[in-house]
Amino acid sequence: MADSVVSFLLENLTQLLTQELDLQGGVKDQVRSLKNELSLINLFLQKTEGKRHDELVKEVVSQIRDVAYEAEDVIDTYIITVAEHRRRSKLRKLIHSCDRAITFHEVASKIERIKIINKEINDNRSKYGIEITESSGGDAEAEEILHRRRKHVEEDQVVGFAHDAEGLSPLPRVMLRAELKEKLLHDLYATYSSNNDKLKGKLTEGLKRFKEMNDEEFRKAWSEFLEGVQEHNDLKVSLSNFVQDFYSKNGVKLQDMTEDELKSKSRRISIHYGNNPYISSSPCKPSNSRSIIGFGGVVELKSPDNSYLKWICKSNKLVRVVDLSNMGICCLISKGIEKLVLLRYLSISSGELHVIPNSICNLWNLETLDMRNSTVITKCLPKGIWKLQRLRHLYLDGSTSLPRTRNNTAALPNLQVLTGIAINEDTESHFAKVRFPNLRKLGLYSSEWAELGILSSLRPLCHLQTLKISQLYKFSSPTSISLTLTKITLVDSALSTANMGLLGSLTQLRILKVRVDAMYGQLRNVELICDERSFQQLEVFKMVDLEVSRWHMGQGAMPKLQRLVIKSCRDIRKLPDELWGLGALRDVEVLHPNPFLARRLRQLRMRDGCKLHVYPPLNPTN
Repeated sequence: MADSVVSFLLENLTQLLTQELDLQGGVKDQVRSLKNELSLINLFLQKTEGKRHDELVKEVVSQIRDVAYEAEDVIDTYIITVAEHRRRSKLRKLIHSCDRAITFHEVASKIERIKIINKEINDNRSKYGIEITESSGGDAEAEEILHRRRKHVEEDQVVGFAHDAEGLSPLPRVMLRAELKEKLLHDLYATYSSNNDKLKGKLTEGLKRFKEMNDEEFRKAWSEFLEGVQEHNDLKVSLSNFVQDFYSKNGVKLQDMTEDELKSKSRRISIHYGNNPYISSSPCKPSNSRSIIGFGGVVELKSPDNSYLKWICKSNKLVRVVDLSNMGICCLISKGIEKLVLLRYLSISSGELHVIPNSICNLWNLETLDMRNSTVITKCLPKGIWKLQRLRHLYLDGSTSLPRTRNNTAALPNLQVLTGIAINEDTESHFAKVRFPNLRKLGLYSSEWAELGILSSLRPLCHLQTLKISQLYKFSSPTSISLTLTKITLVDSALSTANMGLLGSLTQLRILKVRVDAMYGQLRNVELICDERSFQQLEVFKMVDLEVSRWHMGQGAMPKLQRLVIKSCRDIRKLPDELWGLGALRDVEVLHPNPFLARRLRQLRMRDGCKLHVYPPLNPTN
């Protein structure tokens, strides 16, 4: 746990030192010094990863975690202060100059105090003989492989939530009294005596100032613990984990912590939405939470609600992850959302005719904006969307246009996922100008029957792998589509013989899904013509609600097909004979077939290694 906190904090400090935020008021040297301290601590954590069963090591790691959390709060508060100052007018900057100077001084002082605590931890580590042992070559190689795997997952697949989720401790672990354990260990070594009774008395005397001694259960457990101690070595081995064992067995009482302690320790807030979905919190006492997760809708609001994000913007300025998409309510994006300058992940459900405010474009740390569960009818994204240079995932529902820009160099270089985008001339222009050079997944909507050159404009997207198109009824020429595509999903889109030829020519296509939503009715008289060179890499083919009047497969088509799903395609009376000769085929699923196809499937004898699933189940008597 401490490893992820320290690593994430090091990443933030590195960005703070290398990017555009000016470190003023003497803070820069302090931040650089803190970064160096944490680099050494991070090395210690890596080297002791296999020794966490040692109680002294566990105690040091626990202390490191607490210090890292405190340092994280200090650095994040500084970043927010700088960002707020930059948004002010010249007059307001002058008015708040004194407050800003005081903040800088406090940050520098807190960093210096954290460095002193780090030094004490390091001194205690040396004092109590906690050494860093070198691992064997094989272990080092395995660790390097594991590190590369973690790096690949964190950088390529996980956005925003990953680091924050790792840095969140379960509540009982957060509330263990590290200070109490530290006091016990200190008194143990300070009063190391041959007189056991004297040593036990000294330890008990030292605990009187702790409120745990007012708890009858704790006093009883402490007495039993001391009675079981026979030798000094028993104390040395077992004392450090006494408090942790006590709380593990007896639980943690929230009333034992003050409100300020609870707020300072918490890193995640989970909201269960009920009949009274409003939460009150005083902005005068800001929270240190980094994640706010909502779930469990009971009462559905017909109109969008603005209370949640307003509350978050006022009293949770350190938050990085906000997920309110599963609360059963619609949330308006407050204009004050720009205050959440650390926000990386935002997932909400919005209401109809809601406009995304331009202030969201000031969230320069934002990596994921997810509005997939919305009924939002946003005509166009805000013009400032191009400022979100760290944006990696943008999920939208419906047909939303990309804003025009006169800046020829405007781009979102880190964007990997873009869905819910309207097909129009502006969209084609943005793709052709390579404004999204690292795009891997794209979802498009079309409301036009006329042919568009959208597929031609995708050719510059050399990393594009997944494409979903809704309501596109005419494709462009076969030579104009990106050859890097591995997965294509067509929803309410034309699937003519020419289009099948186009799709079949894609040399890397592995998954093809074609679906017709009930509200649009079935696409009629679809002919699937696959020549002998079609779909050479296709592994999964799924059809839903298609009126397929004919399906022809040439010898050699779909040689690597492993899974076939046919659902509610009621006009299919016969599957191609060539299909059953495919050596790679392992799974065929047919749902709601027409009676003619059902009778043919009942008579079919499947070869070993290939399974046929039919629903409703075939009746062998008919």
